[in-house]
Amino acid sequence: MRDWLINDYDFDLEQNKTFFGPYSDFIGAAIPLPGAIKAVSDSLDKQTLPLYDALQKIKKVMGGLSRDELGIPTNASGPVKLILLQGEAGGGNGMILLRLGKNESVIHMFRLIQFRVP
Repeated sequence: MRDWLINDYDFDLEQNKTFFGPYSDFIGAAIPLPGAIKAVSDSLDKQTLPLYDALQKIKKVMGGLSRDELGIPTNASGPVKLILLQGEAGGGNGMILLRLGKNESVIHMFRLIQFRVP
């Protein structure tokens, strides 16, 4: 069981995916994405590798950051999770999201990177 991952679309984690469109803070964000996570998101751009490997790269960086460094507000006591979603009502590209939560409520989500769904 992976308590750090929500995979409701049942993506095959061993299947190669081509990653694109990393997080962009062009407009700015209410909660800025930590630089270390942005760097790993950027490094996945245009790479093709198993989905699980990409998740592990992100998770490794997340594990080295404190809740303060992740930008989690002090009132957020819930877990930090990675979420796999498929866009456009199941017909579009997949994406990896970073979820900051308070208990079971969502405080903020970042779209870290997208991947092509065959």
